[in-house]
Amino acid sequence: MLGELAEAVRNRDVTPVELVETALARIEKANPSLNAVVDLRADAALEEARRHNGEGVLAGIPILVKDLEHVRGMTTTYGSLLHAEDPPAERHGGVASRLVEAGAIVVGKTNTPEYAWAGFTTNRVYGPTRNPWNTDKAPGGSSGGSSAALCSGMAPLATSSDGGGSVRTPASTTGLVGFKPTFGAIGRSAIPTWPTFSMNGVIQASVTDAILEAGVIFGPVAGDVNALPGGSIPLDPTLPSRAVAVDTFKAQVEPAVMESFHRVLEIIEVTIGLPVELRERHEPVFDTDPTPANGWLFMAAAEMAQRLSFAKGREDDLDIGLRLMIDFGRHVQAADYIAAQRNRYEAARQLDNALGEEGVLLVPTANANDWPAEGPLPAEIAGVPCSPLDSMNTMELNYTGHPAVSVPMGIGPSGVPHGLQIVAPRHRDDLALGLAAALEDSLGWPTTAPGYEAFPLPRGGAWRVDSLLGWWIGAPCARRAMCRAAVGGRQVTSGGQEMPRDSLATSRVAL
Repeated sequence: MLGELAEAVRNRDVTPVELVETALARIEKANPSLNAVVDLRADAALEEARRHNGEGVLAGIPILVKDLEHVRGMTTTYGSLLHAEDPPAERHGGVASRLVEAGAIVVGKTNTPEYAWAGFTTNRVYGPTRNPWNTDKAPGGSSGGSSAALCSGMAPLATSSDGGGSVRTPASTTGLVGFKPTFGAIGRSAIPTWPTFSMNGVIQASVTDAILEAGVIFGPVAGDVNALPGGSIPLDPTLPSRAVAVDTFKAQVEPAVMESFHRVLEIIEVTIGLPVELRERHEPVFDTDPTPANGWLFMAAAEMAQRLSFAKGREDDLDIGLRLMIDFGRHVQAADYIAAQRNRYEAARQLDNALGEEGVLLVPTANANDWPAEGPLPAEIAGVPCSPLDSMNTMELNYTGHPAVSVPMGIGPSGVPHGLQIVAPRHRDDLALGLAAALEDSLGWPTTAPGYEAFPLPRGGAWRVDSLLGWWIGAPCARRAMCRAAVGGRQVTSGGQEMPRDSLATSRVAL
Protein backbone atom coordinates (compact mmCIF):
# COMPACT_ATOMS: atom_id res chain seq x y z
CA MET A 1 0.00 0.00 0.00
CA LEU A 2 2.80 2.48 0.85
CA GLY A 3 4.32 2.24 -2.61
CA GLU A 4 0.95 2.62 -4.32
CA LEU A 5 0.01 5.66 -2.23
CA ALA A 6 3.34 7.38 -2.88
CA GLU A 7 3.16 6.58 -6.60
CA ALA A 8 -0.34 8.05 -6.74
CA VAL A 9 1.00 11.27 -5.19
CA ARG A 10 3.97 11.39 -7.59
CA ASN A 11 1.59 10.81 -10.54
CA ARG A 12 -0.69 13.59 -9.23
CA ASP A 13 -3.62 11.14 -8.89
CA VAL A 14 -4.05 12.29 -5.30
CA THR A 15 -2.59 15.18 -3.35
CA PRO A 16 -0.76 15.13 -0.01
CA VAL A 17 -3.52 17.36 1.36
CA GLU A 18 -6.13 14.75 0.50
CA LEU A 19 -4.13 12.02 2.22
CA VAL A 20 -3.56 14.09 5.37
CA GLU A 21 -7.24 15.08 5.49
CA THR A 22 -8.19 11.41 5.13
CA ALA A 23 -5.89 10.41 7.99
CA LEU A 24 -7.23 13.14 10.26
CA ALA A 25 -10.82 12.15 9.50
CA ARG A 26 -10.10 8.47 10.18
CA ILE A 27 -8.35 9.30 13.45
CA GLU A 28 -11.29 11.43 14.52
CA LYS A 29 -13.68 8.55 13.82
CA ALA A 30 -11.75 5.55 15.14
CA ASN A 31 -9.60 6.93 17.93
CA PRO A 32 -12.22 7.72 20.60
CA SER A 33 -12.79 4.04 21.35
CA LEU A 34 -9.12 3.05 21.04
CA ASN A 35 -6.96 5.90 22.39
CA ALA A 36 -4.13 5.01 20.03
CA VAL A 37 -3.31 8.57 18.95
CA VAL A 38 -2.56 10.89 21.87
CA ASP A 39 -1.59 14.14 20.16
CA LEU A 40 -2.16 15.76 16.76
CA ARG A 41 -0.47 18.45 14.69
CA ALA A 42 -3.31 18.86 12.21
CA ASP A 43 -2.67 22.46 11.18
CA ALA A 44 1.07 21.95 10.76
CA ALA A 45 0.54 18.72 8.81
CA LEU A 46 -1.94 20.34 6.44
CA GLU A 47 0.37 23.28 5.86
CA GLU A 48 3.26 20.91 5.09
CA ALA A 49 0.97 18.97 2.74
CA ARG A 50 0.05 22.16 0.85
CA ARG A 51 3.75 22.97 0.37
CA HIS A 52 4.75 19.39 -0.48
CA ASN A 53 6.51 18.90 -3.81
CA GLY A 54 4.87 15.52 -4.39
CA GLU A 55 8.17 13.64 -4.57
CA GLY A 56 9.92 10.99 -2.51
CA VAL A 57 9.70 7.28 -1.72
CA LEU A 58 6.96 8.10 0.79
CA ALA A 59 5.58 11.10 -1.08
CA GLY A 60 2.78 12.75 0.87
CA ILE A 61 2.08 9.75 3.13
CA PRO A 62 0.66 10.74 6.55
CA ILE A 63 2.46 9.06 9.44
CA LEU A 64 2.22 8.74 13.20
CA VAL A 65 5.24 8.73 15.53
CA LYS A 66 5.48 6.72 18.75
CA ASP A 67 5.69 9.10 21.72
CA LEU A 68 9.26 8.12 22.54
CA GLU A 69 10.71 10.11 19.66
CA HIS A 70 10.87 13.83 19.04
CA VAL A 71 8.66 15.54 16.49
CA ARG A 72 9.40 19.19 15.91
CA GLY A 73 6.83 21.36 17.67
CA MET A 74 5.38 18.52 19.78
CA THR A 75 6.07 17.48 23.38
CA THR A 76 7.67 14.07 23.82
CA THR A 77 6.11 12.73 27.02
CA TYR A 78 7.55 9.19 26.97
CA GLY A 79 4.15 8.34 28.47
CA SER A 80 5.38 9.85 31.73
CA LEU A 81 4.16 12.53 34.12
CA LEU A 82 7.82 13.48 34.43
CA HIS A 83 7.69 14.92 30.90
CA ALA A 84 4.03 15.85 30.40
CA GLU A 85 4.84 19.56 30.64
CA ASP A 86 8.14 19.50 28.76
CA PRO A 87 8.61 22.14 26.05
CA PRO A 88 8.02 21.12 22.42
CA ALA A 89 10.91 19.50 20.60
CA GLU A 90 12.98 21.73 18.34
CA ARG A 91 13.71 19.03 15.75
CA HIS A 92 12.61 15.60 14.59
CA GLY A 93 14.24 12.46 15.98
CA GLY A 94 16.33 10.23 13.73
CA VAL A 95 13.69 7.87 12.35
CA ALA A 96 11.09 10.63 12.00
CA SER A 97 13.66 12.70 10.10
CA ARG A 98 14.39 9.89 7.65
CA LEU A 99 10.70 9.30 7.00
CA VAL A 100 10.05 13.02 6.47
CA GLU A 101 13.07 13.31 4.19
CA ALA A 102 11.52 10.48 2.14
CA GLY A 103 8.36 12.57 1.71
CA ALA A 104 6.17 11.54 4.68
CA ILE A 105 4.14 14.02 6.73
CA VAL A 106 3.79 13.61 10.51
CA VAL A 107 0.17 14.07 11.64
CA GLY A 108 0.42 12.98 15.27
CA LYS A 109 1.81 10.78 18.02
CA THR A 110 0.86 7.34 19.30
CA ASN A 111 0.61 6.08 22.86
CA THR A 112 3.27 4.12 24.75
CA PRO A 113 3.62 2.75 28.27
CA GLU A 114 5.86 4.90 30.44
CA TYR A 115 9.40 4.69 29.09
CA ALA A 116 8.27 1.65 27.06
CA TRP A 117 8.57 -0.59 30.10
CA ALA A 118 5.52 -2.85 29.56
CA GLY A 119 3.91 -5.35 27.20
CA PHE A 120 0.63 -3.44 27.36
CA THR A 121 0.08 0.22 26.49
CA THR A 122 -1.19 2.46 29.25
CA ASN A 123 0.20 5.36 31.27
CA ARG A 124 -0.89 8.05 33.72
CA VAL A 125 -0.74 10.81 31.10
CA TYR A 126 -3.10 9.41 28.46
CA GLY A 127 -4.59 6.19 29.83
CA PRO A 128 -4.89 2.79 28.11
CA THR A 129 -4.84 2.02 24.42
CA ARG A 130 -7.31 -0.66 23.38
CA ASN A 131 -7.07 -3.43 20.82
CA PRO A 132 -9.36 -2.89 17.79
CA TRP A 133 -9.96 -6.66 17.65
CA ASN A 134 -11.38 -6.61 21.19
CA THR A 135 -11.35 -3.34 23.08
CA ASP A 136 -11.21 -5.05 26.47
CA LYS A 137 -7.77 -6.33 25.50
CA ALA A 138 -4.33 -4.81 25.03
CA PRO A 139 -2.82 -4.22 21.58
CA GLY A 140 0.51 -5.28 23.06
CA GLY A 141 3.28 -2.94 24.08
CA SER A 142 5.20 -0.87 24.04
CA SER A 143 4.26 0.07 20.46
CA GLY A 144 0.58 -0.65 21.13
CA GLY A 145 -0.52 2.84 20.13
CA SER A 146 1.04 2.38 16.71
CA SER A 147 -0.29 -1.17 16.20
CA ALA A 148 -3.82 -0.14 17.19
CA ALA A 149 -3.70 2.86 14.84
CA LEU A 150 -2.47 0.73 11.96
CA CYS A 151 -4.92 -2.16 12.31
CA SER A 152 -7.82 0.28 12.55
CA GLY A 153 -6.72 2.07 9.38
CA MET A 154 -6.04 5.48 10.93
CA ALA A 155 -2.80 5.95 9.00
CA PRO A 156 -0.69 3.88 6.60
CA LEU A 157 2.50 4.16 8.69
CA ALA A 158 3.22 4.47 12.42
CA THR A 159 6.68 4.16 13.94
CA SER A 160 7.69 1.55 16.48
CA SER A 161 10.62 0.43 18.60
CA ASP A 162 11.66 -2.80 20.28
CA GLY A 163 13.75 -3.40 23.41
CA GLY A 164 12.16 -6.65 24.59
CA GLY A 165 9.42 -7.41 22.07
CA SER A 166 7.77 -4.02 21.60
CA VAL A 167 7.44 -4.41 17.81
CA ARG A 168 6.66 -8.11 17.58
CA THR A 169 4.17 -8.42 20.46
CA PRO A 170 1.94 -5.52 19.28
CA ALA A 171 2.05 -6.91 15.75
CA SER A 172 1.10 -10.36 17.02
CA THR A 173 -1.88 -9.15 19.06
CA THR A 174 -3.27 -6.96 16.25
CA GLY A 175 -2.79 -9.26 13.25
CA LEU A 176 0.06 -7.32 11.64
CA VAL A 177 3.63 -7.89 10.46
CA GLY A 178 6.28 -6.90 13.01
CA PHE A 179 9.94 -6.73 11.95
CA LYS A 180 12.78 -6.37 14.47
CA PRO A 181 15.94 -6.21 12.37
CA THR A 182 19.42 -7.37 13.27
CA PHE A 183 20.62 -5.21 16.14
CA GLY A 184 22.43 -2.16 14.75
CA ALA A 185 20.66 -2.09 11.39
CA ILE A 186 18.83 1.13 12.31
CA GLY A 187 21.06 3.76 13.85
CA ARG A 188 19.85 5.48 17.01
CA SER A 189 20.12 9.26 17.05
CA ALA A 190 19.31 9.42 20.77
CA ILE A 191 20.66 7.11 23.47
CA PRO A 192 17.74 4.75 24.24
CA THR A 193 16.53 3.69 27.66
CA TRP A 194 18.07 0.26 27.08
CA PRO A 195 21.24 0.92 25.04
CA THR A 196 22.04 -2.80 24.91
CA PHE A 197 18.67 -3.85 23.51
CA SER A 198 16.47 -1.04 22.16
CA MET A 199 16.16 -0.22 18.48
CA ASN A 200 13.55 0.94 16.03
CA GLY A 201 11.60 -1.59 14.01
CA VAL A 202 8.65 -1.80 11.65
CA ILE A 203 4.99 -2.71 12.09
CA GLN A 204 2.99 -2.94 8.88
CA ALA A 205 0.00 -4.67 7.32
CA SER A 206 2.10 -6.46 4.70
CA VAL A 207 5.62 -7.76 4.22
CA THR A 208 6.06 -5.53 1.16
CA ASP A 209 5.24 -2.41 3.15
CA ALA A 210 7.48 -3.54 6.01
CA ILE A 211 10.41 -3.85 3.61
CA LEU A 212 9.72 -0.46 2.03
CA GLU A 213 9.60 1.27 5.43
CA ALA A 214 12.74 -0.55 6.59
CA GLY A 215 14.57 0.53 3.46
CA VAL A 216 13.92 4.14 4.38
CA ILE A 217 14.97 4.00 8.03
CA PHE A 218 17.91 1.55 7.84
CA GLY A 219 21.43 2.92 8.15
CA PRO A 220 23.96 4.23 10.67
CA VAL A 221 23.96 7.55 12.50
CA ALA A 222 26.77 9.49 14.11
CA GLY A 223 27.35 8.44 17.70
CA ASP A 224 25.70 5.01 17.68
CA VAL A 225 28.60 2.66 18.43
CA ASN A 226 26.47 -0.37 17.53
CA ALA A 227 25.25 0.91 14.16
CA LEU A 228 26.01 -1.29 11.16
CA PRO A 229 27.19 0.08 7.80
CA GLY A 230 24.49 1.06 5.35
CA GLY A 231 23.61 -1.68 2.89
CA SER A 232 24.99 -4.45 5.11
CA ILE A 233 21.58 -6.05 5.78
CA PRO A 234 19.81 -7.69 2.80
CA LEU A 235 16.08 -7.02 2.58
CA ASP A 236 15.11 -8.85 -0.61
CA PRO A 237 12.95 -11.78 0.59
CA THR A 238 14.82 -15.08 0.32
CA LEU A 239 13.33 -18.43 1.25
CA PRO A 240 15.47 -20.24 3.85
CA SER A 241 16.76 -23.73 3.18
CA ARG A 242 15.58 -25.22 6.48
CA ALA A 243 13.50 -24.45 9.54
CA VAL A 244 13.74 -25.48 13.19
CA ALA A 245 10.61 -25.13 15.34
CA VAL A 246 10.15 -24.93 19.11
CA ASP A 247 6.76 -24.39 20.71
CA THR A 248 8.14 -21.95 23.30
CA PHE A 249 11.31 -20.54 24.86
CA LYS A 250 9.57 -20.72 28.23
CA ALA A 251 7.52 -23.46 29.95
CA GLN A 252 3.85 -23.18 28.96
CA VAL A 253 1.77 -22.22 25.90
CA GLU A 254 -1.96 -21.63 25.71
CA PRO A 255 -3.75 -24.42 23.78
CA ALA A 256 -5.16 -22.04 21.13
CA VAL A 257 -1.68 -20.69 20.39
CA MET A 258 -0.27 -24.22 20.19
CA GLU A 259 -3.03 -25.32 17.81
CA SER A 260 -2.38 -22.41 15.44
CA PHE A 261 1.37 -22.97 15.65
CA HIS A 262 1.21 -26.60 14.56
CA ARG A 263 -1.30 -25.80 11.83
CA VAL A 264 1.07 -23.20 10.37
CA LEU A 265 4.02 -25.59 10.61
CA GLU A 266 2.04 -28.01 8.45
CA ILE A 267 1.34 -25.26 5.91
CA ILE A 268 5.05 -24.39 5.80
CA GLU A 269 5.94 -28.01 5.06
CA VAL A 270 3.08 -28.96 2.72
CA THR A 271 2.24 -25.73 0.89
CA ILE A 272 5.54 -23.86 0.92
CA GLY A 273 7.66 -27.02 0.76
CA LEU A 274 10.12 -26.08 3.50
CA PRO A 275 11.13 -28.96 5.79
CA VAL A 276 10.58 -28.25 9.49
CA GLU A 277 12.49 -29.92 12.32
CA LEU A 278 10.28 -29.79 15.42
CA ARG A 279 12.30 -29.85 18.62
CA GLU A 280 10.84 -31.32 21.80
CA ARG A 281 10.78 -29.45 25.11
CA HIS A 282 13.77 -31.47 26.34
CA GLU A 283 15.80 -30.12 23.38
CA PRO A 284 15.82 -26.38 24.15
CA VAL A 285 17.51 -23.88 21.87
CA PHE A 286 19.01 -22.10 24.88
CA ASP A 287 20.80 -23.79 27.77
CA THR A 288 22.36 -20.95 29.77
CA ASP A 289 22.40 -19.76 33.36
CA PRO A 290 20.83 -17.31 33.71
CA THR A 291 18.27 -17.96 31.01
CA PRO A 292 18.27 -15.37 28.20
CA ALA A 293 15.03 -13.91 29.59
CA ASN A 294 16.47 -13.50 33.08
CA GLY A 295 19.75 -12.16 31.73
CA TRP A 296 17.73 -9.64 29.71
CA LEU A 297 15.83 -8.65 32.87
CA PHE A 298 19.00 -8.06 34.93
CA MET A 299 20.46 -5.82 32.27
CA ALA A 300 17.24 -4.04 31.24
CA ALA A 301 16.30 -3.24 34.85
CA ALA A 302 19.78 -1.91 35.64
CA GLU A 303 19.81 0.24 32.51
CA MET A 304 16.30 1.55 33.27
CA ALA A 305 17.32 2.42 36.84
CA GLN A 306 20.32 4.37 35.60
CA ARG A 307 18.28 6.13 32.90
CA LEU A 308 15.70 7.32 35.45
CA SER A 309 18.14 8.16 38.22
CA PHE A 310 17.21 11.82 37.65
CA ALA A 311 13.69 11.02 38.93
CA LYS A 312 14.81 10.21 42.48
CA GLY A 313 12.32 11.88 44.80
CA ARG A 314 9.58 11.77 42.18
CA GLU A 315 8.91 8.04 42.34
CA ASP A 316 5.23 8.68 43.08
CA ASP A 317 4.91 10.12 39.58
CA LEU A 318 5.98 6.81 38.05
CA ASP A 319 3.84 3.83 37.15
CA ILE A 320 4.00 1.29 39.97
CA GLY A 321 5.25 -1.47 37.65
CA LEU A 322 8.04 0.80 36.41
CA ARG A 323 8.93 1.67 40.02
CA LEU A 324 9.29 -2.02 40.80
CA MET A 325 11.53 -2.51 37.77
CA ILE A 326 13.71 0.42 38.81
CA ASP A 327 13.96 -0.85 42.38
CA PHE A 328 15.05 -4.25 41.08
CA GLY A 329 17.57 -2.59 38.78
CA ARG A 330 19.10 -0.60 41.61
CA HIS A 331 19.91 -3.86 43.35
CA VAL A 332 21.58 -5.53 40.35
CA GLN A 333 25.25 -5.81 41.24
CA ALA A 334 27.93 -4.90 38.73
CA ALA A 335 29.14 -8.50 38.78
CA ASP A 336 25.64 -9.75 37.91
CA TYR A 337 25.30 -7.25 35.08
CA ILE A 338 28.67 -8.24 33.59
CA ALA A 339 27.87 -11.93 34.01
CA ALA A 340 24.61 -11.43 32.12
CA GLN A 341 26.54 -9.54 29.44
CA ARG A 342 29.00 -12.40 29.07
CA ASN A 343 26.09 -14.85 29.01
CA ARG A 344 24.72 -13.10 25.92
CA TYR A 345 27.62 -14.43 23.90
CA GLU A 346 26.86 -18.03 24.85
CA ALA A 347 23.14 -17.60 24.16
CA ALA A 348 23.93 -16.04 20.77
CA ARG A 349 26.34 -18.88 19.96
CA GLN A 350 23.70 -21.50 20.78
CA LEU A 351 21.14 -19.80 18.55
CA ASP A 352 23.71 -19.30 15.78
CA ASN A 353 24.43 -23.04 15.85
CA ALA A 354 20.73 -23.92 15.74
CA LEU A 355 20.15 -21.67 12.70
CA GLY A 356 23.24 -22.36 10.66
CA GLU A 357 23.86 -20.06 7.71
CA GLU A 358 20.51 -20.33 5.90
CA GLY A 359 18.02 -21.65 8.45
CA VAL A 360 15.25 -20.02 10.46
CA LEU A 361 13.75 -20.73 13.86
CA LEU A 362 9.96 -20.79 14.29
CA VAL A 363 8.31 -20.08 17.66
CA PRO A 364 5.04 -18.42 18.74
CA THR A 365 5.51 -14.71 19.32
CA ALA A 366 3.53 -14.93 22.57
CA ASN A 367 2.61 -17.87 24.78
CA ALA A 368 -0.52 -16.21 26.17
CA ASN A 369 -3.77 -15.60 24.27
CA ASP A 370 -4.23 -12.01 25.42
CA TRP A 371 -4.28 -9.71 28.46
CA PRO A 372 -6.30 -6.68 29.62
CA ALA A 373 -5.82 -3.26 28.05
CA GLU A 374 -4.86 -1.86 31.45
CA GLY A 375 -2.57 -4.83 32.20
CA PRO A 376 -1.06 -6.68 33.87
CA LEU A 377 0.46 -9.49 31.85
CA PRO A 378 -1.00 -12.93 32.65
CA ALA A 379 -0.18 -14.54 36.01
CA GLU A 380 -0.78 -17.98 34.54
CA ILE A 381 -0.58 -19.69 31.15
CA ALA A 382 -2.53 -22.85 30.35
CA GLY A 383 -3.59 -22.92 34.00
CA VAL A 384 -0.03 -22.89 35.33
CA PRO A 385 1.30 -19.94 37.39
CA CYS A 386 3.97 -17.99 35.55
CA SER A 387 6.18 -14.93 35.56
CA PRO A 388 5.18 -11.93 33.40
CA LEU A 389 8.27 -12.66 31.28
CA ASP A 390 6.72 -16.02 30.35
CA SER A 391 3.97 -14.35 28.31
CA MET A 392 6.26 -13.73 25.33
CA ASN A 393 9.10 -15.35 23.39
CA THR A 394 10.64 -12.06 22.33
CA MET A 395 13.23 -10.66 24.72
CA GLU A 396 15.51 -13.59 23.96
CA LEU A 397 16.13 -12.11 20.50
CA ASN A 398 16.92 -8.67 21.91
CA TYR A 399 19.40 -10.45 24.16
CA THR A 400 21.15 -12.15 21.22
CA GLY A 401 20.59 -9.44 18.58
CA HIS A 402 19.01 -11.73 15.98
CA PRO A 403 16.41 -10.47 13.48
CA ALA A 404 12.85 -11.68 13.85
CA VAL A 405 9.56 -11.16 12.02
CA SER A 406 6.14 -11.80 13.57
CA VAL A 407 3.34 -12.68 11.13
CA PRO A 408 -0.31 -13.58 11.82
CA MET A 409 -0.97 -17.28 12.37
CA GLY A 410 -4.39 -17.50 14.04
CA ILE A 411 -6.92 -16.01 16.39
CA GLY A 412 -7.62 -16.75 20.04
CA PRO A 413 -10.87 -17.43 21.90
CA SER A 414 -11.38 -13.72 22.73
CA GLY A 415 -10.98 -12.62 19.11
CA VAL A 416 -7.38 -11.39 19.57
CA PRO A 417 -4.87 -12.61 16.97
CA HIS A 418 -1.60 -14.34 17.76
CA GLY A 419 1.55 -14.47 15.69
CA LEU A 420 4.33 -16.73 14.48
CA GLN A 421 7.85 -15.44 15.08
CA ILE A 422 10.42 -16.21 12.38
CA VAL A 423 14.02 -15.83 13.59
CA ALA A 424 16.92 -15.63 11.15
CA PRO A 425 20.71 -15.60 11.49
CA ARG A 426 22.18 -12.21 12.31
CA HIS A 427 22.65 -10.10 9.16
CA ARG A 428 20.33 -12.43 7.19
CA ASP A 429 17.08 -10.57 7.74
CA ASP A 430 16.14 -11.52 4.18
CA LEU A 431 15.56 -15.13 5.28
CA ALA A 432 12.96 -14.18 7.90
CA LEU A 433 11.31 -11.82 5.42
CA GLY A 434 11.37 -14.53 2.75
CA LEU A 435 9.39 -17.04 4.79
CA ALA A 436 7.10 -14.25 6.00
CA ALA A 437 6.34 -13.33 2.37
CA ALA A 438 5.72 -16.98 1.48
CA LEU A 439 3.28 -17.34 4.36
CA GLU A 440 1.53 -14.14 3.33
CA ASP A 441 1.08 -15.56 -0.17
CA SER A 442 -0.11 -18.91 1.18
CA LEU A 443 -2.43 -17.68 3.93
CA GLY A 444 -3.42 -14.13 3.20
CA TRP A 445 -4.50 -12.11 6.21
CA PRO A 446 -6.72 -9.09 6.76
CA THR A 447 -5.03 -5.72 6.84
CA THR A 448 -7.36 -4.37 9.54
CA ALA A 449 -9.40 -5.60 12.47
CA PRO A 450 -13.06 -6.52 11.88
CA GLY A 451 -15.23 -3.43 11.58
CA TYR A 452 -12.43 -1.22 10.26
CA GLU A 453 -11.44 -0.34 6.73
CA ALA A 454 -7.88 -0.23 5.43
CA PHE A 455 -6.47 3.20 4.65
CA PRO A 456 -7.92 3.85 1.17
CA LEU A 457 -6.01 3.89 -2.06
CA PRO A 458 -7.09 6.63 -4.47
CA ARG A 459 -9.38 4.48 -6.58
CA GLY A 460 -12.74 5.74 -5.35
CA GLY A 461 -15.54 3.93 -3.52
CA ALA A 462 -15.39 1.89 -0.35
CA TRP A 463 -12.42 -0.33 0.34
CA ARG A 464 -13.46 -3.91 0.91
CA VAL A 465 -11.41 -5.71 3.52
CA ASP A 466 -10.17 -9.11 2.35
CA SER A 467 -11.95 -11.96 4.07
CA LEU A 468 -10.19 -13.91 6.74
CA LEU A 469 -9.40 -17.52 6.08
CA GLY A 470 -12.05 -19.96 7.13
CA TRP A 471 -9.91 -21.29 9.94
CA TRP A 472 -9.80 -17.81 11.48
CA ILE A 473 -13.57 -17.38 11.49
CA GLY A 474 -15.49 -18.34 14.58
CA ALA A 475 -14.05 -16.42 17.50
CA PRO A 476 -16.31 -13.65 18.82
CA CYS A 477 -14.84 -10.18 18.86
CA ALA A 478 -16.17 -8.54 22.00
CA ARG A 479 -16.62 -4.80 21.96
CA ARG A 480 -16.30 -2.64 25.01
CA ALA A 481 -19.50 -0.79 25.90
CA MET A 482 -17.89 2.48 26.82
CA CYS A 483 -14.39 3.65 25.93
CA ARG A 484 -12.42 6.78 26.60
CA ALA A 485 -9.85 8.51 24.44
CA ALA A 486 -7.57 11.49 24.91
CA VAL A 487 -6.26 13.38 21.90
CA GLY A 488 -4.52 16.62 22.67
CA GLY A 489 -6.23 16.75 26.06
CA ARG A 490 -9.72 16.30 24.59
CA GLN A 491 -11.76 13.63 26.40
CA VAL A 492 -14.23 11.69 24.27
CA THR A 493 -16.59 8.82 25.04
CA SER A 494 -17.90 6.35 22.52
CA GLY A 495 -20.31 3.46 22.78
CA GLY A 496 -19.20 0.06 21.58
CA GLN A 497 -21.07 -2.90 20.15
CA GLU A 498 -20.80 -6.70 20.00
CA MET A 499 -18.99 -7.78 16.84
CA PRO A 500 -21.08 -10.50 15.13
CA ARG A 501 -19.34 -13.64 13.95
CA ASP A 502 -20.17 -13.00 10.31
CA SER A 503 -18.36 -9.66 10.41
CA LEU A 504 -15.06 -11.50 10.71
CA ALA A 505 -15.34 -12.39 7.05
CA THR A 506 -15.94 -8.98 5.50
CA SER A 507 -15.96 -5.56 7.15
CA ARG A 508 -16.65 -2.00 6.05
CA VAL A 509 -16.37 1.31 7.79
CA ALA A 510 -17.68 4.45 6.14
CA LEU A 511 -15.97 7.71 6.89
